[in-house]
Amino acid sequence: MKNTKESNLLSANIFGTTRKQNAYLSNKLQATTNFSILAF
Repeated sequence: MKNTKESNLLSANIFGTTRKQNAYLSNKLQATTNFSILAF
């Protein structure tokens, strides 16, 4: 039972981190796209 709880916590942690990274990457991509449009 303990292992299941721990692995669920770990999964939630990884998922949260991945979501943060995705948000960061999409923001960065958006900024790059905006810059490209301005450059043209």
